[in-house]
Amino acid sequence: MQKYTAVKFVEEIKDGTEFQANEWPLHVTITGNFIVKYNDALINSLSSILRRHSSFDVVAAQDDLFGVNSNTLVTLIEPSKEILTLHNDIISELALHGALFDEPHYTKGGYRPHITVQRNYRLHKGERLSINQVSIVDMFPHADMGMRKVLATLNLA
Repeated sequence: MQKYTAVKFVEEIKDGTEFQANEWPLHVTITGNFIVKYNDALINSLSSILRRHSSFDVVAAQDDLFGVNSNTLVTLIEPSKEILTLHNDIISELALHGALFDEPHYTKGGYRPHITVQRNYRLHKGERLSINQVSIVDMFPHADMGMRKVLATLNLA
């Protein structure tokens, strides 16, 4: 099975867009990486879950360092009830479809919403971002570990 993640891109990215693994567009991480059978049933159930959530804003908080060696600069997102509930609902739905998470300790109670700072752009403390959709990204399109592909963008209510 393939590996995926769920994110909210800061700027609109069209479905089908491919990009280098080291050139991610700026995004809020909604879920960590997961393995699941990707099919219409999964997308339909995730769409149904997202339609139960109204769009909401998040606020950038302070910077932190993530990763095994604490060398990945991120901007934390204030952990509002809305983003935590959205994350938990998506994780629960993915689990119903048999998803396995790379780092399950960073799901549900371990989730820390964040945006990885990119080379040329970032969100600064206090900036707001509307969470109005979630994109599912293929982490290895065409069996190429150096590429990523946006598969589906699903709207919140």
